[in-house]
Amino acid sequence: MATKATTAAKAANAAKAAAGKAGQAVRAARATGATRAKAGASGPTDYDAIIVGGGHNGLVAAAYLARSGARTLVLESRNKTGGAATTEAPWPDAPDFKVTRLSYVMSLLPPTIINDLQLERHGYKIFPMGPYYQAFPEGGSIKLYADDAKRNHEEVSRWSKKDADAMPRWDAWLAGLADVLGPLLLQVPPNLGSRKPRDLEQTLRLAWRQRGLDVRTIADVTRLMTMSIADLLDDWFESPQVKGALGGQRRDRHLGRPVRAGHRLRDGAPLDR
Repeated sequence: MATKATTAAKAANAAKAAAGKAGQAVRAARATGATRAKAGASGPTDYDAIIVGGGHNGLVAAAYLARSGARTLVLESRNKTGGAATTEAPWPDAPDFKVTRLSYVMSLLPPTIINDLQLERHGYKIFPMGPYYQAFPEGGSIKLYADDAKRNHEEVSRWSKKDADAMPRWDAWLAGLADVLGPLLLQVPPNLGSRKPRDLEQTLRLAWRQRGLDVRTIADVTRLMTMSIADLLDDWFESPQVKGALGGQRRDRHLGRPVRAGHRLRDGAPLDR
């Protein structure tokens, strides 16, 4: 359900964590009287950080860097900032028709960022998204609801009773993995392989926090992050229409390449070449 919102969340969380380190470095340099050569009133050495791109990722990164004390410059080639999170009127002959560029779901934007940057005070508001809808070229369609298991069962049953019965288990499986992966979005990954004491300490802390994971959960996380969507859905469902609809959703969530070698995703359903 999230395209650029997914990368926005990851980049924003990484920026938030990195900003603290950058701020410490900036303050330390200033405290020791470090000086920099001037390249004019607006030269590149007048800034501690330069963000190339004023999209939502860049703006969040710049905001955290600026909050940490770094003198920050944002460079954007377009006449407006916001990137994929902007609303545009792409048709000159129909200026009243406005659409979002790409970031149509913000489910992965952590509340910590919303609160830290006071986005609601600046106009941030979430509008509930309607059901996911997929029409098929051979006729028929399917709608999937985010919070209505009964209606989902009815919709999926029109294509496969077996798949309809599997849907609750599928949702529970994904929810369980989300409980494991969700907190990791707010952490900077450890520097695996490093023998520096600080890196080793961070790696051990991460391992300690995940000590309760069993072998099955670790295997499921590995499958989720490394398998193609088509292969994963083949393990759970039988109907091409159901797999096509779910594949479109999971593809938006960047869960890997959409189909395995020798297959393609067309009109929402995996088809042989």
